[in-house]
Amino acid sequence: MPGLQMQIGHFSFRKKQYFANYLPLPCGGRAITINFLSMKYVFLVASLLLSGIVQAQSFSELWYTELSVDSFFNTEAAKATIDVENPNIALLNAAIFFATNEARIKKKLESFKYDAILEKAAEFHSDEMRAKRFFNHINKTDKENRTPQQRIANKGGEFDATGENIIELPPYKTGPKGEYDVSKNTDGTFSFLALNGKPLKVLSYGDFARAAVKLWMQSPEHKANILNKNFSHLGCGVSIEEDPFKFKSLPMALATQNFGGYKE
Repeated sequence: MPGLQMQIGHFSFRKKQYFANYLPLPCGGRAITINFLSMKYVFLVASLLLSGIVQAQSFSELWYTELSVDSFFNTEAAKATIDVENPNIALLNAAIFFATNEARIKKKLESFKYDAILEKAAEFHSDEMRAKRFFNHINKTDKENRTPQQRIANKGGEFDATGENIIELPPYKTGPKGEYDVSKNTDGTFSFLALNGKPLKVLSYGDFARAAVKLWMQSPEHKANILNKNFSHLGCGVSIEEDPFKFKSLPMALATQNFGGYKE
């Protein structure tokens, strides 16, 4: 099949002014960013501490505070291959969080603090985009959750500054230009192949997250959100097709980053 087309864009809001532009990228997926600035400016896994190894099913929210970026990506969980039919969404969310902080650390910036409210808002929007088949910061079907500001506030957020990045990309390693092949199975489902006829490689949780953040960092507007010093908190949310082999096209993952900051 021809390479997947990526669309990447920036959308910002301030004082009721809207700006949007899109750039094509040679990769499977698409991304968009939004930035809002307001005027008012569980379990603790003992074996983790003993051995440094945590299985994918053992993910805990405490990882956000107990693990460094390097420690997270060295876990067996981060190295595990994504089960496309039954993905660990909480682990995907965490992987994007840690990959984002990895980008911050490389620029000698303070790491984001995890925020459960931002994660809930991000996950809600990713699920909405998947279920209602749209890719935008504006949810035209839900006036109560139309904008990122509304979604974050409705989950309980009270930030002085907020921002959002979104992206759509497959959890697979495709060719350099997003190319892949498709084979129809006897049961009517589809298999996805590399151009050499071998099964397309599914990414690990860590590799998927790093691929998403890498694409965001290649766009000045998305990069600006990730490196924005006014943002101190981050929550990420991912949604993947529930029936990934039903259609001829690669199943896509939708990911949302929600940023928050407080006036000093």
